[in-house]
Formats: sequence, C-alpha cells, structure tokens
Amino acid sequence: MNRIATVLLLAISCLGCSSGERHNQLESANERINDQQKLLAERDSQIEELKLQLAATSEKQEKDHAEALRALKEFHAKQIADLETKNADLQMELGLSEKQRLALQGLLDQPDRLQAIRTANNSIERVIWFTICLACLGVAGFIGSRYFTLRNKRRDDLVRVIAKLGHQI
Repeated sequence: MNRIATVLLLAISCLGCSSGERHNQLESANERINDQQKLLAERDSQIEELKLQLAATSEKQEKDHAEALRALKEFHAKQIADLETKNADLQMELGLSEKQRLALQGLLDQPDRLQAIRTANNSIERVIWFTICLACLGVAGFIGSRYFTLRNKRRDDLVRVIAKLGHQI
C-alpha cells in the first residue's frame, strides 16, 4: 500500500516536470522505493526472527508451566492423601469414643443394676463395720481381762506383803 501511494505521488509530481527533471525525479523515486523495499525486507526478517523467538519463548514457558502444574498436582495429591489418612484416623478415634460413650450410657441407663450394686455395697459396708466393731470389742475384752488379771495379782501381792509386815511387827 505504501508503494502504491509513493508511486502515485511521484507520478503526480513528475507530470508537471521536464524530461531531465523527470528522469532525476524518477531515479530518486526509484531509489526511495528501493530503500523502502530494503527497509520492508529488513522489517519482515525482524518480524520472522521475533516470531521464532516468541515461539521458542512460548514453548519454554509452556514446558515450565506444565512442569510447575505437574509439581503442584503432585503436592496437592500428597496433601489430599495426608488429609484423608488423618480423616480416617480421626474417624476411627471418633468411633471408639462413640463406643465408649454408648457403653457408659448403657451403664447409666440400668437403674436396677445400679440399685443391686448399691445394695451389695451397703451389705459389704455393714459387714465391714460389724467386723471392725467385733474386733474393737475383742481387743477391749482382751485388755479388760488382762487388766483384771493384773489387778487381782497386784491385790494378792499387796495382801501378802501386808501379812508379812504384820507378822514382822
């Protein structure tokens, strides 16, 4: 499009000129056209080089992006696996806790059984107190019998000592 406009401008400007001038003007126009064509060829080669660089850069970026995406997917897959393992462990713990809670609730929900346990505990408590009381009475009886035995012996000894003193006086 630039070439056509340049040629038209040269043609219009050359219409009013003489043949020598015209020839010079045509030569200079041809030179400018050749310069423009060289410049256009250089630009086309630069465009091609830039396209090749862009393709190489975009290929490298695509590879880098694909590698980064793969690494992220692996990392996320590992995280998901870890979280699933934790979730399974917590589910098992929750199941055990629920079983224990149900067992305890079952124990609390058995009033007859609890009453039987309380009765047995009361019976055992009574037997223990009775045994303790008997033991205390037995110890007191033993101490009492020892006391009376010792008191009688001391009285007899005292009577003998007084009788001996009475004979000596």
